[in-house]
Amino acid sequence: MKRIMMAIPLFAALVAEAVTVSSGNTLGMMKIESGMGSTPVAVPFVEVGGGAKKVGELLAPDTLEAGDMMVVYDGGTYRAVRYDGEKWEGIATAAEGASFELVEGDPDVAAPAQGRAFWLDRTNNLSRAVFMAGQVPASYGATEVASSPMLLASPKAEAFRFYAEGAITGAAEGDAIIVPQEGGRKFICTFDGTKWKYTKYVEVAQGFPKKAVQADADDSCDIPMGMGFWYVRKGAEGAAPVVNW
Repeated sequence: MKRIMMAIPLFAALVAEAVTVSSGNTLGMMKIESGMGSTPVAVPFVEVGGGAKKVGELLAPDTLEAGDMMVVYDGGTYRAVRYDGEKWEGIATAAEGASFELVEGDPDVAAPAQGRAFWLDRTNNLSRAVFMAGQVPASYGATEVASSPMLLASPKAEAFRFYAEGAITGAAEGDAIIVPQEGGRKFICTFDGTKWKYTKYVEVAQGFPKKAVQADADDSCDIPMGMGFWYVRKGAEGAAPVVNW
C-alpha cells in the first residue's frame, strides 16, 4: 500500500489540513483557493516515480478554465502559458499598464524546482478551487537566493515560519520578504541584522490615529502553506542567503 497525503491550503481563511496513511511512496494533492487574480503558488510535487514535472503538468486540467494562465519568473523574465480549454500554449503579451513583458513560455519545459514558485493568473470565478497532485519529494533541502528578487515558496505541507531560528541563514540587514495579499496589499518583513521585523499599528489613545511601530516577526507572520513570496536582497555583496525548508 502506498502512503497517501492530502494537503489542503485555504489561502483566504488560512486553514490547512493534512491526512496521511503510512506505507512506501508518498503521493499528494493540494487544493488552491485564493481570492487574488494572481496568486504565487508553491511547487510541492515531483512526477510519480521521481523527476521534475513539466510546467503544463503542474495543475489538474479538469479544475481549470479556458484563459487560466501560469507565469514562471526565471532570471528576471516572466514566461507565460495559457490554458485554452484543452491544452496549455505559450503566449507573449502584457497586461495594460504592466511594468514588465510576458515572454512566450513552453509548457513542456521542466517546472520550477521545489522551493520556487509560479504565478497562477485567473480572470474568471476566483472562488473556484484549483488542484495540484504528484509525488512528495523524499527531501526538500534548501534554496540559495542567488538573484534578487526571487519568487520562493515552501514545498512542505505546513505554514512557513521564515523568522524561526535556522529557517533563513546568511540574511543581510535590509533584506526583505514580501507576501502578496488580496486587494493588492503586501505584507513586508525586513531583516535588521539580527531579527526579522514588520510594521504593526497600535492604538496609543482613543480617538487618535494608530501609531506605526516595529515588532519582531512571530507566528502571526507565518506564510500560509502553498503560498509564494518574494525574497528581495538589499544588495548583491557577500554570500547569498539560504532558505532552509
